[in-house]
Order: sequence, then C-alpha cells, then structure tokens
Amino acid sequence: MRNLLFFLAASNLLLLSGCGPTPPACDASTCAGCCTPQGTCAGGGSPLECGSGGANCSACAPGQSCLTGSCFTLPSCTPKTCASASANCGALSDGCGGILSCGTCTAGESCGAGGTPNVCGPGTCTPRTCASEGFDCGMASDGCAAVLDCGTCQAGSTCTANRCTCQPRTCSSLGKDCGPLSDGCGRTLDCGTCTSPQTCGGGGTANVCGTGSCTPTTCAAQGKDCGTLEDGCGGMLSCGTCTAPQTCGGAGVANVCGATCALSCPPGYSCDALGACRGGSPVNLSFDVRTFTVSGSVTLNGAPPSGTGSTGSCSTSPRGWVELSDAARGYSFSLPIACMGTPAPFTGLVYPGTYRVKVRGNTSYSNLP
Repeated sequence: MRNLLFFLAASNLLLLSGCGPTPPACDASTCAGCCTPQGTCAGGGSPLECGSGGANCSACAPGQSCLTGSCFTLPSCTPKTCASASANCGALSDGCGGILSCGTCTAGESCGAGGTPNVCGPGTCTPRTCASEGFDCGMASDGCAAVLDCGTCQAGSTCTANRCTCQPRTCSSLGKDCGPLSDGCGRTLDCGTCTSPQTCGGGGTANVCGTGSCTPTTCAAQGKDCGTLEDGCGGMLSCGTCTAPQTCGGAGVANVCGATCALSCPPGYSCDALGACRGGSPVNLSFDVRTFTVSGSVTLNGAPPSGTGSTGSCSTSPRGWVELSDAARGYSFSLPIACMGTPAPFTGLVYPGTYRVKVRGNTSYSNLP
C-alpha cells in the first residue's frame, strides 16, 4: 500500500507540473537564496547549495558550512582534559561538546566545596544554576560537580561564553531591496524604495520590488502575537506584548509569547508556554534528592556550653539547636546540639541552598540563651 500511494502521489505531481504555468526564471528578482543548475530557487543555506540574492548555487569545500549565503570554515576545537583543567572530581565540559568524568572525592570532602569547581575540598558545595549565572546557552559547570545544559540559541544567534549573541542580517544577505526589515537582532533595516511602476512586494516576494499589487500579511496570519513583524509590503506590524512570566520569543519561537522551564522536565513531560512541566504521567516518577551533611560545634563566649539548666542536667535532651533557614527556597532545618561531648557537637542533613544560621538554646538543660 505504501508503494501504491507513493506512485499515485508522484503521478499527481507530474500532472500538476505539466499543466501548471511556467515557473518564472530564477534570478535576483525571484529568489532570495541561490539558483540551481535546473533553474529552481534553493534556500542557499546548505553546504551543498550555498548562495544568496539569486546567484548560482555553489558547493562548499569539505569541512565548511554555509551561513547567510557564504561558505566559511568552522574553527577547530581542542578538547580539554581533567588534568589540563586541574579538575579531580565531578563532570566537566571539554569545551568541544563532550563531557569529562574527573572522579570522586574521598570521605569528608565534596566536589567544589573549597570554592573551586571540580576540585575536592572540605565542607559542602552549593550548586549554581543557569539562571543564577545569567547563562542562556551551552554547557557550563554548576560550580560543584555537575555540568549544566543551558539550552540553545534561536536561529541567527550563536552561543559565546554561555550567552547568545546575535548575528545581524543585512538587506543584501536576505536578497531584499525595499521596505523596512528586521535584522534579527532587535533593529530595523531600511532596504530602500522601488521605482514606479514597481512596488515593494508587488511581484509576490516580500521586501522585493516588483510589478503588481501587494497584499500585506497580518500577525494572525503568521501565527505571531508579540513584537514587530514585516508585513511583506514595506510596512511593519505591531503584534502586541506578553504577560509575565511569558516573554516574546521566550519559548524559542520568534514573535510568539512563551516561557522556558527553569529545570529540565522529567521523562514524558514537556515544558509548556507558561514555563511549567506538563503532560506526563505522575506514576513511577523518580526523584534524586540531593543533601549535604552539616556538622560542627557550638561554644558560649569561647567555652563549651554547660549541660545544666533551669530544670537540671540533660541526659538525652539536646543543649539547644542550630537552626538553618533558606527564605528564597522555603527550607528550614533544626539540628540538635548533643547533650554529651566537648565542645557541644551538632550534625545533620540539609538541602543545597544559602542559609541564615542561628543558635537557640534549650534553657531547661543548658546555659545557652
């Protein structure tokens, strides 16, 4: 059945091409990309068919890519190693798209705890996020032991130092010769005017001079709901604004309101236009809860607090508590200060975060206030 349907479709295509009007010649007036040897207009962005402005398509040399109608050589990349990066733990980007595994730390140490990412040190390490670092693309260290995937840039932008940088388009690179046009980076190009009797878009190609009338497009027809957009006839459309948390192009589609999820969604879920993970099954979810051990000791004016208070001596009751609170994330932990031991020890598990710490005494069994 698949073969039968294919041949029927092919026959229809042949009939349509045989009975339809003769296509216009491929040149600068009809093609913004490049013209193939067969006289058809190609996009001009492929290494096999590279070109713009109605010029003849050319093939790029092996190892080259095509950008805005021109062949260019991709820069070579020398990957880092754990040794060259002075890293001895955790995962690390090699700078060329790969991920290195640099080992684990011994007991009592954590990766990144000493303040240097991917280096073992005493204590705990609070991982960073793409948002906290202002990163919007590429792979980056979380400051501890993991690699963050901060996403990709929209078409027309490149990722430089984990930030999307826009490569502006020109009227010439787009094969346009009239009317206002977005350069893809937030600015508007003026591509000139037409000479009568030609009008901008009159030949049916947006922002190209031609004869005939031009019917401007609309935001709705293009499926756009924010920002400015060319109408195809030399004018600009205003498609509105977005309501927070959405931003214009926030989900990766230009001129469409959307948002991205702060963290990656679980398998089966997808990030919706409001930046929330939806659509998956709540059954058999797997969550990895990350905790760190916090421990230490408490003194009172430089001396161990006593284990005797208003009620008497402690036996199993704590001398007090070390209280940690992270207001930004809503976490709070109360770690008991042991009755026995000199100085007064405490230990417990907490989530990663930035905490405000205070000591609260158990006045019934200690002289801690």
